[in-house]
Amino acid sequence: MDGASANDTAASLLNPRQLRWLKFAVVAMGIAIIVGLLAVFVQIARLASRSPPASAVAGAASVSRGGVPTDITLPLPAGARVRSWQLQATRLAVEYESPAMGSDAVPQTILAVIDLPSGTIVSRVHITAGAGK
Repeated sequence: MDGASANDTAASLLNPRQLRWLKFAVVAMGIAIIVGLLAVFVQIARLASRSPPASAVAGAASVSRGGVPTDITLPLPAGARVRSWQLQATRLAVEYESPAMGSDAVPQTILAVIDLPSGTIVSRVHITAGAGK
């Protein structure tokens, strides 16, 4: 079946008025699909580029465009020494050594975990030698 006979068959089934409405409906649906897809892409771009709400970073002194506070303070005891740190997704783990307190005390290793979006200290793990005996 060639293209001309297909058009003849469609034209023979529909009168000119119905054919005109069919063409109008097809064009209108095509435009609706294009406008709908455009609206979806615009919304995706808008959501991807906006900053998180202020409640997500409550308590932070200052916040960068990405929503992570740019000024987080980790209070350490006087004389403490940072041994290492590791960043994992939105958490920062800082391992530090607290100075010995008293004459026979040994330095204590502490691991502080900070939630970056909120800027708060989630937990402090005190690592001591011989605690499991």
